[in-house]
Amino acid sequence: MKVLIHALGAHVGGGMRHLSNLLPHLGAADPSTEYVILLRDGFGPMDLPGNVRLEHTSFRNASGWTARLFNDIVQLPKRLRKERFSAVVSLTNAGPIWSPVPHVLFQRNALYYWPDYASRIRWKERMEVALRRQLAMASMMRSALVVTPSIAMTNMIREVCPTVAERVDIRVLYHGFEPEAFRQPMEDRFARSLNAYTGTKLIYPAMPGMHKGFTELFSSLLELQKRNLRFRLFITFDENDWADGVLALKRQTRQLGLADSVEFIGRVPQDQMGGVYRAADLMVYPSLCESFGFGLLEAMGHGLPIVAADTAVSREICGQAALYFSPRDPVEGAIAIQHAIQPRISEALREAASARMSSFDWSWKRYGRELAALIKSVA
Repeated sequence: MKVLIHALGAHVGGGMRHLSNLLPHLGAADPSTEYVILLRDGFGPMDLPGNVRLEHTSFRNASGWTARLFNDIVQLPKRLRKERFSAVVSLTNAGPIWSPVPHVLFQRNALYYWPDYASRIRWKERMEVALRRQLAMASMMRSALVVTPSIAMTNMIREVCPTVAERVDIRVLYHGFEPEAFRQPMEDRFARSLNAYTGTKLIYPAMPGMHKGFTELFSSLLELQKRNLRFRLFITFDENDWADGVLALKRQTRQLGLADSVEFIGRVPQDQMGGVYRAADLMVYPSLCESFGFGLLEAMGHGLPIVAADTAVSREICGQAALYFSPRDPVEGAIAIQHAIQPRISEALREAASARMSSFDWSWKRYGRELAALIKSVA
């Protein structure tokens, strides 16, 4: 069997994390299948099985709207037919609308299906999101199988696209976690920031975005200041990730009087994030919209107590291993943080995280095995 993996949309954050963890295990799960991976230039070298072959595409051809549409609608179907592929797997929300072979389509961008998003962006961006959603829906309607990372994500699609949900087979495939991938020591600049502070250390590991709940979180931090809690929030990105947005967030912290309580430490390499989780006292996760939330799983895997926005996906992933708060209520958020750092509650959250991690096989090996089986089932 020969399978094409379309991953041109993966370039930052969860997309890269998903792809880099998936590929070694997918190839190993089914050595008899040849996997050809389409991805962008810049994807680093990996130790992959011999049946997994990478094909790099320039950033310009992979990221441009027109080039991507032409590739997905015209070039890719021709190649699938000419080279006799058995199936195509699109990892980033859209792919060929008409495919001559069975199409397994991933839906991992919850923003397409979040009603509040349109009210937070400009009209040009609303038009682009609406178009992307329409393309995703057209691809879903003609796919053999749709894969989501959570039941919450599936339900969002069902609510916004009921016709798709009625006609398409949607499966949930939870992402994985590998402790071994987090064991590199932190660079000095990260270690200095975290180890030098002696108060309560809060972390929020996230890529920047307006749906990440920063404004709501800052309101809770102001409430914590009123309650005389000595804390610092460490955020793992900087201007290189979202120049205008990060500068606006930093300006906001200064205007609110939070400049000494919030530190942007920069993007931490994934293999060094274990040190960040171990150095922190609590992870806060105020994100308003996620399809999965890698940080939730990683924090549980490191036994770190969690305070999270009360969303369907947070409750699905964490269960009893987090305290939840309404992101619209800054007082409730501050109270949840205060409770979570108390020794008795903190220990209970750590125990719940351990139980949650042992109740299910969260490994990427399991993930690769399940995905290989899904591909075989349609091909």
